[in-house]
Amino acid sequence: MTIPLHKAGASAALFALILLGAFLLVPRGGGGASPPLAVFMPYLLAVGGAAVAVVFRQAREFNLFLLLVLAYFGLGAYAWGPGAGQEGQLLLEGLLALLVPLNFILAVALRERGVLNHHGLLRVILLAVQASAAMLLLQLRPPALAAALHARWFDLPATGWFDLPHPGLAAAVAALVFLVARALLAPSVLANGRIFALLAALAAVAQMGDPVAARLWLAIAAFILLAASVLNAYSLAYLDELTGLPSRRALKQDLQRLGRRYTLAMLDVDYFKRINDTYGHDVGDQVLRMVAAQIRRTPGVRAYRYGGEEFALVFAGRDADETQVQLEALRQRINETPFHLRRRLRPRRRPENPRPRGNPRTVFVSASIGLAQRAAHHVDAFDVLKAADRALYRAKRSGRNQVVRA
Repeated sequence: MTIPLHKAGASAALFALILLGAFLLVPRGGGGASPPLAVFMPYLLAVGGAAVAVVFRQAREFNLFLLLVLAYFGLGAYAWGPGAGQEGQLLLEGLLALLVPLNFILAVALRERGVLNHHGLLRVILLAVQASAAMLLLQLRPPALAAALHARWFDLPATGWFDLPHPGLAAAVAALVFLVARALLAPSVLANGRIFALLAALAAVAQMGDPVAARLWLAIAAFILLAASVLNAYSLAYLDELTGLPSRRALKQDLQRLGRRYTLAMLDVDYFKRINDTYGHDVGDQVLRMVAAQIRRTPGVRAYRYGGEEFALVFAGRDADETQVQLEALRQRINETPFHLRRRLRPRRRPENPRPRGNPRTVFVSASIGLAQRAAHHVDAFDVLKAADRALYRAKRSGRNQVVRA
């Protein structure tokens, strides 16, 4: 699911603040023992996140949570365990630095087809094969492999935070470029979460010599993925994918929190079925996006996609007289905005000197609006909304393209 860029940007800012806070607060090279809860925190967050991913059928996030679990298990068994040696630690660092970013790429590159099916099982098997191969290599510890994984191709200043072996650093850069490109092409909360979770996981690998810091970074990576999954579920439930406006479910909740002075309006696109039948549903979707964009230009409005071609508008703290003036301006903007039908084979970029085309297909859209103010005879917000809906139908029966007040 894609969401409007400004909402995706808000989630990116949130995750960036979490990562910045962790950068400032996570101890650097302090060593020492972790509290018992901190030892299990990466497992708890990752397993809980995997359960959430199963509920919401997010195969990509499910595999990334499993990846974090396996990485944390590997660190505990081969880097921090009683029999861990320097050779094993170096080999594990090289393997994790390479496999973690590559699996982020793989998780996103594979199509989203659910968790509890054979596609999800194949994803899990692929991770299990990698984990088994890594365990075998950590038992054998071939010197040539460790040397290859820690090859240094050029001189870089040591950062302490992302001082990764160069093969792993190349994989990390490739993964970040890939994830950022996907996030720009299809903005979403999940896409942003993967970027910042990868950064946190890489910080854990770079600081694996400090168990306290590495545990915290893995917990932060799992927390970011979990937060992204929950926020994405909220978007699915409360955000209309087509227009980017809040959905009818969000409207029902917000109506219960209105004060004592407000006006509600219902807007319906005129002859919308005719537009769909004549030009197709793709054009109908473009019309709805255009209408939603015009609604957003109205000051002081909180708009919702009510269903079909209907929109609900909430004006908190506004009376009907003031609102009616704004709605008349909105109706006029919609009616006077020429809607140019897109050609099926149109260039991705607008040419610098476009050639004039004869008989351009242009459609003018109109809308009917009904409004109602909170009053003594309908105090409840849902009654006010019904009154606005009745006024809307009077507007449509009276010839459409007008604002009618209850």
